[in-house]
Amino acid sequence: GSGGPIIDRNGKVIAITYGVFTGFTGSNFAIPAKHVAEILETPAKAKVDEQTEMNEKEETSEQTKRTADR
Repeated sequence: GSGGPIIDRNGKVIAITYGVFTGFTGSNFAIPAKHVAEILETPAKAKVDEQTEMNEKEETSEQTKRTADR
């Protein structure tokens, strides 16, 4: 299922499953382990700060547009 490891014959995790294409038997999707490691190493606060900054930019853009439309 999603979130399960895909391992090589040496027992090393090489990917994490994240989805299944139900139209075909055995069609799964996975994220390579190196990308999962990068995500896990990124501080959560940095992710939140980045999202907050993006939201603030969108709000400012919308406010500017509304002001220009008046």
